[in-house]
Amino acid sequence: PPAGPKAVTFVSAYDSSVRHEVIPQEGQNIRDAASMAGLAPRDGSSWQVYDALGSEVGDRSANDMTGEVLYVGPQAIEAGGINIEELSRARADFPSIKSIKGHSSENKVDMIHVEIKDERSRSLGDNFECIVDVRTDSWSTHIVNLNEEIRVPHVYTRSKIPGTEKRSSIVCQGDYEMILEESRENDSVRLSAYLNHISSLLNS
Repeated sequence: PPAGPKAVTFVSAYDSSVRHEVIPQEGQNIRDAASMAGLAPRDGSSWQVYDALGSEVGDRSANDMTGEVLYVGPQAIEAGGINIEELSRARADFPSIKSIKGHSSENKVDMIHVEIKDERSRSLGDNFECIVDVRTDSWSTHIVNLNEEIRVPHVYTRSKIPGTEKRSSIVCQGDYEMILEESRENDSVRLSAYLNHISSLLNS
């Protein structure tokens, strides 16, 4: 017999034992479908829907994500990105750093493009092309030109550049919070320390 309509499975980040399947209705986005599942917090606090990589997917079409397992949880608190002046100072260590159009304001940058030297020929070029997401305290790095025929330590999972459909691979960066915590002097020091850590992982 023909298969029935596919559902989206929602899991509560507040209680992982709570799971609901929802068959999306025409025109719904993922956030609307999650509301139907009854998993939104009842106290009116901000919430969002995330995929397995922690990327926000609430605005995506629910019909495009049938068969997926998604997580309903508290909305990430914006940390304000990186000060533009401090970003310029970080170019002393990483000259290719630039802000990404559409992800910067008068004083802050939320998404950064940077090239990191590929010392082991694991990318499709001389450098790893990286998109660094610094919108929250949980920074992440996505590689857009990984050579998928070569195994790269610390890069195991496919991803998409936040806010786009562009395919990438996310770096498993381990316990990097201590690096940021030890570099609280200013944004440029923190960013340089973080990118040195990512470079070390990619070339290990």
